[in-house]
Amino acid sequence: MSAIITELLTGLGAIWTWIVTTFVPASASQVTLIHFAMWSGTVMALIGGMFKFVFRRR
Repeated sequence: MSAIITELLTGLGAIWTWIVTTFVPASASQVTLIHFAMWSGTVMALIGGMFKFVFRRR
């Protein structure tokens, strides 16, 4: 069982590394229009959720 969990975590680590190297720019000078398009919706949703949480009235 331990070996299965180790292999799963190794696979997840490889997937996470691919995601970070592909979708997260290394520096501000490497941000492209594609990065902006991918992340702007997520960032705006997080900000909107925060405002809903802060200004929620009961």
